[in-house]
Amino acid sequence: MPAAEVTEADLERVRAYFAERPPLEFTLARVTEFPGMVAYAEPVPDEELRTTMHGLWALYPELPPYGRPGSDPAPHATLTRYANPENATFEQAKKRVEPLLPVHCVVGQAILQEEYELDRMRVRETFRFGG
Repeated sequence: MPAAEVTEADLERVRAYFAERPPLEFTLARVTEFPGMVAYAEPVPDEELRTTMHGLWALYPELPPYGRPGSDPAPHATLTRYANPENATFEQAKKRVEPLLPVHCVVGQAILQEEYELDRMRVRETFRFGG
């Protein structure tokens, strides 16, 4: 959604959604990739992450993930994007990060970011999990 179209009602709707959800708990277990796109750390288990993502998307069905209706993106922690030649390769990301794994995570807030120029993001709002 374009940043200028986000209303206070939208923010309140998302605040209420996260306020009803318990914190998410998972372990970043291994380094893997979406071939040709990104290297990422895989969360395990990912069921609660998926449930949370699907619930959020259900609030805005006209805004499917990545703009692709019917897509079901995998929860992940991006380590590097391959589009920028200055970024690490999969092998470099794996070599750097895998020795640090596993990492136990408890997520108690979600962040709404807005793109203010191409590939430049800033935090617009933080939503605390409450359940």
